[in-house]
Amino acid sequence: MTTNAKAIESLTEQAARLLGDYVQSGRTRADFLKACAAVIVDLRSHFKLEDGRTDWGGRSPAYRRAVHEIYLAAHVPTDRFDTVQAALRYHVGNLLRDRVPEDELAAVGLSGVSPKARLARNREVVSALSKSGSVGELTGDPVRLLIYAEALLDHVGEDVLSGLPSAQKAAARLALEGLETRIAALMPYVVRKRATRGRAV
Repeated sequence: MTTNAKAIESLTEQAARLLGDYVQSGRTRADFLKACAAVIVDLRSHFKLEDGRTDWGGRSPAYRRAVHEIYLAAHVPTDRFDTVQAALRYHVGNLLRDRVPEDELAAVGLSGVSPKARLARNREVVSALSKSGSVGELTGDPVRLLIYAEALLDHVGEDVLSGLPSAQKAAARLALEGLETRIAALMPYVVRKRATRGRAV
C-alpha cells in the first residue's frame, strides 16, 4: 500500500468514526461534525482530477467511493441521510474557503464565498424584505412561502442566465447552490424516501 493510500484509508476511518459519533449523539454534539468536516477537507487533498488538479470539489469517482465507505461505516440512518449530508457540506464548505487558496477553488468551479458568508448575506436580504412587508405576510404560511419561492424562479430563464456578465453569473451560481443545499435539508421533513448513500459531501 502506497503512502497516499494509507493516508486515505486512515482519513476515511477517522471521518467514519466522527460521523458515527455525531449520528449517535442525536445531533447534540456539533463538534463531532466539525471535526469530521476537517478530516473530509484533508481527504479531498489526496484526490486528483484527470487533469491533475486537486479534487477540492469532491467529484472524482475515487473520492466518491471513499465517501460511500464513510457513510456506510458511520451507519447514517436513511431518514437522516440528506439532513446529515447537508450539515456536513456546510462545515466542509466553510473550511475549504479557510484553507484553500481562492484560485485553486476557482480552478475546480468553486466560489471563494463560504456557506457561512452566503447565509449571512441571505439573512440580510430576508431582513430587508421583511421590513418592506414583502415576506412578513407569508411567514405564517410555509406552503404559500414555498410556492412563492418556486414562482419567483419561473421568472429566471436559462436564456437570461446564460447572457449574464461573469460577475453576475458567479452571484447567480452562489444563490442556486444555496437553494440546492437548503432544499436538500428540508426535503426529508416532507418526503420519506430511500436515499442513495455515498453521494459527495
